[in-house]
Amino acid sequence: MVETIEKVWQKIEKWLNIRPHSKLEIERYVKGRIKRWCEKIETLCKNPLDTFMILMDRIEKEGYINDENFARWWVQQRIDSEKFGSLRIKAELLSKGIDANIADEVIENYVLPVEKKLIRYHYKKLKNKYFSEEKIVQALLRKGFSYSLIQKAIPSLCYSEE
Repeated sequence: MVETIEKVWQKIEKWLNIRPHSKLEIERYVKGRIKRWCEKIETLCKNPLDTFMILMDRIEKEGYINDENFARWWVQQRIDSEKFGSLRIKAELLSKGIDANIADEVIENYVLPVEKKLIRYHYKKLKNKYFSEEKIVQALLRKGFSYSLIQKAIPSLCYSEE
């Protein structure tokens, strides 16, 4: 059984090294893998819960579980690639199993300082696509920006355009 767990561990470790993961993502992945591997390796199926616990303990000991680091990484990725607002990013973090306090702290430190800049970026792209301010506001809301922040930012953007 030890050698089969070691083979499973190597596959899990390879996946873990691709990018940071939240604890919930890791648990879901390991459970899913154990189910799939049970079809091939009968020794894993004798007690899948024990196998799961052994693997999760090892993952924790190796330092792969750190929701705060994952949250920081995730926020940075979403700001850089998608340029989402704080509401959308927080919803994504919560869906990934990140504690609300950690999500709030990371958003406060990383998203809120650049949120107006992100709105400015989207506004410049959207003003040519949508001619009405209402449509621009709706698009910004879908990107995860709060209505109050949009209302504060749009007048200043309109005046800076003229």
